[in-house]
Amino acid sequence: MRRIQFFEIGDLPWCPALIRDAFTDYLRYAQDRFRPYLAAAPLLHRAIEGSGADHLVDLCSGAAGPWPHLLPALSDAGCHLSVNMTDKFINRAALSRLCAQWPEQLTFTPEPVDATAVPERLAGFRTIFSAFHHFPPPLAHRILADAVRQGQGIGIFEFTQRSRRGLLRAAGIFPLVLLWAPCVRPFRWPRFLLTWLVPLMPLIVLFDSLVSNLRTYTPDELRALAAQADPDGRYVWEIGEAPAQKSSVPITYLLGYSRKPGVSSP
Repeated sequence: MRRIQFFEIGDLPWCPALIRDAFTDYLRYAQDRFRPYLAAAPLLHRAIEGSGADHLVDLCSGAAGPWPHLLPALSDAGCHLSVNMTDKFINRAALSRLCAQWPEQLTFTPEPVDATAVPERLAGFRTIFSAFHHFPPPLAHRILADAVRQGQGIGIFEFTQRSRRGLLRAAGIFPLVLLWAPCVRPFRWPRFLLTWLVPLMPLIVLFDSLVSNLRTYTPDELRALAAQADPDGRYVWEIGEAPAQKSSVPITYLLGYSRKPGVSSP
């Protein structure tokens, strides 16, 4: 299936913050319910150990994505670290709420952060969950090349897939958004009314979910991007798919890091 670089409503500059925040709230809730990125915990742990990092910079964080269930999984594996969440369009309410629950491990940068040119002051192993597909190949290359240029590790994880299975799963999101509307916290009347009174959010979530699958990179495409970003072979790269819990669609992942002295390749 050919990759289609179509637009997602939540990516559009004119998309109201109310709509964008509601979308990322639903995305976070879906991840809390299904926890697909638990499959990423051992992969991320291994890459963090290989790079020697003790701090993460999460790019394109949305409403905090998988961190409520991923942090405990990493801690149980002996990986204790801090995470600074960033985004170009910041869901301040969601990130503030989560940081209050995890004050010793989670912070967020209140200013917009461009994932293709991360400020050098934001040093740490970089992660991107459910967002790398938003970037067309030239920008995706810049994200990887910027990490290599600054000597920072990077981990990219997607639970979408450019396949019939991925599209079929995405098609089932419409009724789930209706069911989830009263449950998403913090509860917001505008989000609820845009889901039930005017069913705009189920349509937007359905549309963006289908497009996300059509935009997702395959492991082979990720390998080509990594080779372009690291022509001198300075980094260790791990790229592939891992089974996800409660899903027939696997997690696609890319891990890249500059090997610390005395650590061999996996």
